[in-house]
Amino acid sequence: MNRLVCVVGALWFGCVAFPSQADDATTGVTALRQGNLTGASTLWADIARIGHPAGMNNLAFMYISGNGVPRDVPKGLELLGSVADFGYPMAQYNLALIYASAEKFGLAKDGAAIRATDLYRAAAYGGHERAQYLLGVRTFLGVGTASDPAVAYTWLTVARGGADAQLGAQIDALLAAAWPLLTSAQMAEATTVAATTRAAIQATAKAYTEVARVGEVLPVAVAAAR
Repeated sequence: MNRLVCVVGALWFGCVAFPSQADDATTGVTALRQGNLTGASTLWADIARIGHPAGMNNLAFMYISGNGVPRDVPKGLELLGSVADFGYPMAQYNLALIYASAEKFGLAKDGAAIRATDLYRAAAYGGHERAQYLLGVRTFLGVGTASDPAVAYTWLTVARGGADAQLGAQIDALLAAAWPLLTSAQMAEATTVAATTRAAIQATAKAYTEVARVGEVLPVAVAAAR
């Protein structure tokens, strides 16, 4: 249970017009923390049926990790895919993590790296800081996309603006590695683009980046690949 609790974190409810759904999502996490896996999965299944994105994301976690319900990775992936297509950043990030470790989840390796990077990019534009960071890493290394230190520097700078101390230290190390590879003109452009990109993300993804995210199940890959 301790490993499972470690992946419980913050939640963006999304459908703020439906407080009872948000309450069910939060109550489900409380049940999860208390070890009531069946209760958590039941609550999330109820709101997932009516398309609540957090409920779908969290229920997918249960299916992929096999907690509270029989393990069913394909069903979990189908749920995650649906809510990721809906534009929910956490689901996009979770699905990216899975495609980044495709073979552990029985997925074909061919094309998985590109799919993962595309999903990180979608989540990054949705305001997910760790997705922004990982997009920067993958762009710097050329994983699932062409290597481009200038674009990597841009995304790492975007992520740095909202990062906590631990993530910030990781970003700073990569920024230091990317900096010598850029000309002064590239550096100036990357810094400008990062500022405008971050401003645009904050304007369009305010619900995700500024709401106190209480109650969401964090990365499914943490407990699922076993």
